[in-house]
Amino acid sequence: MQYIVFDTETTGLSASDEVVQFAGLLLNEKLDLVKIINFYCQTQVLVNPEVTKITCLDGELLHKLSKGKFFEDYYYSIPIFKCTSLTWIGYNVGFDCRMINNTLVNNGLPVHNFGSKTISLGKGEGIYNLDVMQLVAAENNGIRKKLIEAAKELPHSQDELEQMFQKLLKLTESPPEVRFHNALYDAMVTWLILASKKRRCL
Repeated sequence: MQYIVFDTETTGLSASDEVVQFAGLLLNEKLDLVKIINFYCQTQVLVNPEVTKITCLDGELLHKLSKGKFFEDYYYSIPIFKCTSLTWIGYNVGFDCRMINNTLVNNGLPVHNFGSKTISLGKGEGIYNLDVMQLVAAENNGIRKKLIEAAKELPHSQDELEQMFQKLLKLTESPPEVRFHNALYDAMVTWLILASKKRRCL
């Protein structure tokens, strides 16, 4: 079984909005990093100005980072989207699954199958999705925390997180961007939180 911890950045939050950045960390059954995926994509949907304030992404920068490619260009060329045995893991994972499918449907394509919800890893063959936000909430009397708050409970300083992120940027030859609300950074933090809950979810 393989796992992918992923995150997206989008043009906004509505059903008409689309993905502008996808980042995924492909992990083996020990939760060790196997491969990094990080790409930006062009969209005909304008980025909400409020989103730009948070992510620093606007139409001009997005065109440069995406090199003119759209999400569906990557969707059909990246093997993880064709996997028949994979667990999709995210922080508030339902949102990211929904935004990916918004993007596909808006462009006349069928939705992607993110499988059945699960609260544990090692389910065997098949497609599943796991929400790390729920794992965190289960240890906090059901209180859902934002990723930035959950990250404060990690045994890593902000400087250590930054050093890890810089390594990922170098490996993917990605430009430096804002931290939280950068899909690659958020996927990295989600991976670290997942690893800290490893005994709970295996």
